[in-house]
Amino acid sequence: MSCNGQRCLFVRIPVLFFVLILICAKCFAQYPFEKLQARKVDSVPFKVFAFKNNPASIAVAQYQNYKVKLLGNPLKDGSNVLLYFQGKLIKKAVAVFRFDNGVLAELSQLYVYSQNDEKVFFIYYPNMDGSGLAGSLIGRLYLAGNSDNIFKVIRFGDFYNKPKFQYAFKSDSTFEIVVKSYKIYGNDAYWLFDLYNIINGKLVNVSARYGYPIAVPYLYKESFKPTHKIANKDLQRLSLHLPDFYDTH
Repeated sequence: MSCNGQRCLFVRIPVLFFVLILICAKCFAQYPFEKLQARKVDSVPFKVFAFKNNPASIAVAQYQNYKVKLLGNPLKDGSNVLLYFQGKLIKKAVAVFRFDNGVLAELSQLYVYSQNDEKVFFIYYPNMDGSGLAGSLIGRLYLAGNSDNIFKVIRFGDFYNKPKFQYAFKSDSTFEIVVKSYKIYGNDAYWLFDLYNIINGKLVNVSARYGYPIAVPYLYKESFKPTHKIANKDLQRLSLHLPDFYDTH
């Protein structure tokens, strides 16, 4: 079947228009909170070092007078995150998931931001030990320091794998941390989104303050629209007081 130039033009325009709509819909598919202002953060790259006499690599990132070192082979006390200030070790931490060479190779950035008088370093990285849904877990680790340069470690795991996971839910200087968990309600599965703040070196759930958590159906074709099939009292019951794998020290 053939067509002249004018006829082909009329056939192709609707098809191209439809393709563009699909591409744009994919590009702009967002959870509701992703339309809000995201926290602006600094970032510095990690450099990975391998050694001939040691199969485990290390990754190092330098920010001003601070250095963060991630160890593929933990210390005897289990520590695999080291924070230095002006060359002096000031904090050791244990990440929620281990750092193997594959993780260190993928972990490209150390993120940094200031909140009031606090300086916060954070990383997020994949869980290489899980399979199935557990293989989608993301390890998160925060090093939150006060004006006296004393740091607390906050660590947990969740499923939200984007560097922008702090958003302004009201017009002030506070940015809430979004945490994504997997929940079953009735016979259906959902992604549940809770909100947290770091207060005095600890994670505090502030979801109810902003009408959260919200639940998005877990579907084969990814969905971004919250469900209205779960009553608010049940959402509050499903809400995580603290994220999975949470610990602070």
